[in-house]
Amino acid sequence: MKAFILAVLPYLEEEGNEFFDRTATLLDKISKVSHMQTFYDSFWMAIVSSPHCRRAACNFLLKKMPR
Repeated sequence: MKAFILAVLPYLEEEGNEFFDRTATLLDKISKVSHMQTFYDSFWMAIVSSPHCRRAACNFLLKKMPR
């Protein structure tokens, strides 16, 4: 799952791009279908192991947080 997350994170770099909402929705659906613990374990491992994807990961997490 980590490899899949790393593959789609670049689409979350900028919130205004055409793929941002679709990618965020896809990751939301995957987190609900899989065990949420497994999803977030893989998500954090992707962040830790790939510094170039951290901005995109933060964008996704900020979108998920209640305002």
